[in-house]
Amino acid sequence: MTKLQRLYQDHGRLARTIDAGVDEAAEVLRGLAGVGVDVDDVGRTLEVAGVASFHESSAGVLDALEAKARELPVRMSDMRLS
Repeated sequence: MTKLQRLYQDHGRLARTIDAGVDEAAEVLRGLAGVGVDVDDVGRTLEVAGVASFHESSAGVLDALEAKARELPVRMSDMRLS
């Protein structure tokens, strides 16, 4: 069992929640707007930051793969096709 499975077994609760608390969520959003929070702007900011973070992480992975590939001793020109 993975760590995630153990955590879910200890703390998780399987339930349909996608349509639960919709009225309460709408009330919270109205309350945020009422105190001047622009939820659309917050969403855009989080999206931009998320995309930038993903790009940075994926660039790091690609750099690591390229470095590993350069370490490989076999070159295509050294391979014989039979």
